[in-house]
Amino acid sequence: MRTGLVLLCLMTMQAAAQTYVTELAAKAQPDEWFNGIGQPYTPLGAQAPGAAGQPKVNYDYVWSLTASGDYVWFGDVGNLVCRVSAIRNYLNLDRLGDVDYPPVYDVPYRTCEFDDSQTPWVPRYYPRFLKALLGDFRPPRVWRYDTRNGSLQNMTPSDGLINQTAGLRSAGANSEIVFLAGPHLVGFGVNFFAFDAVTGEYLGSRRFLPYGNIRRFVTVNDVIYTCVLDEYSGGNAGTILRWSGTRRNPFRFEAVGRIRNEGGYIAAHDNRLFVATWPDVSEVDEPVSLQEYAKIIFDRDGGRHLTAGLWMSPPIPPGGLRFYHASSWRKVWDTLSFEPDPVTVQTLSGGALTSFDGWLYFGTLQFPGRGLDTFIKVYGTPANLQEALDNTTRASTLFRGRNFGEPNQEVQMLYADASLPVYTPGRFGGPGTWAAAPNRMGAGQYGPAGFGNPDNIYTWSMDVYDHQLFVGTFDQGIYVYGQDYMDGIPVPVELGGDLYRFPSSASPAVMVDENGLGNVLNHGFRNMITTPRGLFIGSANIANMLTDPNDAFPEGGWELIKLMKTE
Repeated sequence: MRTGLVLLCLMTMQAAAQTYVTELAAKAQPDEWFNGIGQPYTPLGAQAPGAAGQPKVNYDYVWSLTASGDYVWFGDVGNLVCRVSAIRNYLNLDRLGDVDYPPVYDVPYRTCEFDDSQTPWVPRYYPRFLKALLGDFRPPRVWRYDTRNGSLQNMTPSDGLINQTAGLRSAGANSEIVFLAGPHLVGFGVNFFAFDAVTGEYLGSRRFLPYGNIRRFVTVNDVIYTCVLDEYSGGNAGTILRWSGTRRNPFRFEAVGRIRNEGGYIAAHDNRLFVATWPDVSEVDEPVSLQEYAKIIFDRDGGRHLTAGLWMSPPIPPGGLRFYHASSWRKVWDTLSFEPDPVTVQTLSGGALTSFDGWLYFGTLQFPGRGLDTFIKVYGTPANLQEALDNTTRASTLFRGRNFGEPNQEVQMLYADASLPVYTPGRFGGPGTWAAAPNRMGAGQYGPAGFGNPDNIYTWSMDVYDHQLFVGTFDQGIYVYGQDYMDGIPVPVELGGDLYRFPSSASPAVMVDENGLGNVLNHGFRNMITTPRGLFIGSANIANMLTDPNDAFPEGGWELIKLMKTE
């Protein structure tokens, strides 16, 4: 036993000392000649000689990523954060301009046109609110990267449905087929695009009206699964789909799981599928006690399951899950297990998750401003918006678990804050108070939430490479300190998304990089996929106006980054 422990310690130390190198595999290139808000749209290269203006890069996220054979496939999205800001404005949620968190379009490196846009995808007869929502839309593209020679090929099909797709948010593949999918532009349905995995031939598209969102695929024993939001469920429920088609009939899917929350991430662990879900914020209208929430959430006879958590499939049989397994999924963990505030808990979503070293590692994410939005919905607008924003914002918490659904189920907190702000409303409508309350599961074993960085608000991506678990974050520092950065004023934090690795389950995380892997404007790592030729990481980078390679700043637009271990 002692010899085994010494060997394990030596192996862990060796893994912790391993070094890695990265290279930029591909990057979004400027695609528009921009001459001011409200000016005619001009594709890059079509501008008149000597025309005023500058190049602009509209594509900001590697929004989906998968691999098959020697190829990495990915889909992008255009001006995503501008479009989210437009939705917030339309819903009257953009209150953050009144506090120390500027709107993401009011920064020097970022331009959003909203309803002033002159793009050809927005007819001028549309009502103003619709033009605002669609003004910064650009049709997404499909890309295929050859890991053998580093070549990048634009695989975007000549298919009108691509112009009706908000972005390609999810990608999956097996040895036969590649899928890229994303929500319909105006929110009715999910659009799927299929390609032959070997030849790259485009196989067609299909719009699935019953579904409203999609985020991840997973492939287990060459069987493809995904999770979608079921629009017809009447309660933001999720459906897990299994691909049961063929090359000739690529758009045949079978529902093999039904869960009561929208699914975000999906992964295989211990011969089961696990789905990290998102909360049903549409039901948030008044505060209730945690005891009342627990009764609602764990009521198996029709409970609404407002809060996020983990859902688990039955064991995967040979040949994969089938339709008769759909009713056998169950919720095995909930965010109520650790978050003490009964309103903020409803704003926490399930983040990335991956099986590693006998454990399922999983994290949380909270959309920027969601905590404040929900607080106001429940309690009304506070006198001190900044205080409410600070106290309802949560850095990402990281967990791991095993033996789910068994009497010896075990869930550990790895990176978590020991105490969190909890709001107590005043009596008779008077002002309430904030006070720190203990985390319901205790402090993190290895440190505070966000890997010690409070700006890490998403556990955004995970994968196992070189027998180690890599974790990518969304670091909101560039949103908060972008103006200072552009003005040359020193900022108090490291900008750019963070990348960590766990050498083993006996080790805390080791920092790989905290500056966006060479570009501080990469505010996070949205996707990663392991291949025989390295770990490929897709970034998010919203700086659509930074395109000059000769100025003092890095360039905007998404990046595909290849990470490899050194020999």
